[in-house]
Amino acid sequence: MKLPWSNEDEIEELEKKVEKLEEERRRFEKRFEAEQERRRKLSKQKQDAERQVNRLKDKIRSLEKTEEKEEKEQAQKFRQISFDEGYRMLQKLGALKSDRKDLVTVYSPDKLDGFHDMKSLKNSATKKQYTKIKDENCFAAFLDQDTVNTILKTAPFFQEELVIDKEFCTEKLLEFIEKEKHWVLVSAGETNIYREEKGQTEEIDRIKSRVNRKHSSGGFSQDRFERKRLEQIDNHIEQVREELSSLEEVYLLGEKELCEELPGEYLGGFDPNKSKPEQFYRFQKLSF
Repeated sequence: MKLPWSNEDEIEELEKKVEKLEEERRRFEKRFEAEQERRRKLSKQKQDAERQVNRLKDKIRSLEKTEEKEEKEQAQKFRQISFDEGYRMLQKLGALKSDRKDLVTVYSPDKLDGFHDMKSLKNSATKKQYTKIKDENCFAAFLDQDTVNTILKTAPFFQEELVIDKEFCTEKLLEFIEKEKHWVLVSAGETNIYREEKGQTEEIDRIKSRVNRKHSSGGFSQDRFERKRLEQIDNHIEQVREELSSLEEVYLLGEKELCEELPGEYLGGFDPNKSKPEQFYRFQKLSF
């Protein structure tokens, strides 16, 4: 009689099962170790990627700061120039000649957002040239890809225009500068009238009248005081209007609300600390 525990075939079969299970265990251990290694690599790759993202963010912030700084520097590059310097510059620019129609003149009394022929402007100017002028206000730009580009900011005494030719279009600016005209510096209580031609300035009238300062207290007295003040301003403007009625080529500088009551073309405010004729033209120049 054979006992179960003495069954060699069964023992051998069990040993094979044990060996198979051991082999599966070793295989699972290898897979587990491989998975752990894969996770370690993924973790390292994630950390490397995060570091790279942070470096890129730092670089972007740095570039943004640099760009912001460059924009500020660019804005500061506009240099205030005298009337004589601006006049001579326009004469020289007008004398330049090219054998091709590649000299671009841009007159913009406002920003370029609503420029009538934006497509032609973008086609005729380089990206750098357009970037320099696109955010500026009230300027004449003289653009040449072979030499120097010049932007002249000034009072808006010109109409919007784009000229692409063998020479720069400076005639309209020079014609305005060289003609006889009248500048009126308007303020409540004192207005000055000047005759000017080619920068030669003569004061022809000064109109002074009493205008009370603004009342700081409240109540009925303030309302009465303000009515009186407005009446004084109206009287002053009426005196100025009478003086201007006999004049031609009148250009107004000062508070817009007051200037709207007077005959003439409004060209903005004025800086009382500037001399004349710089006070009229307000020339600023940028070359690049």
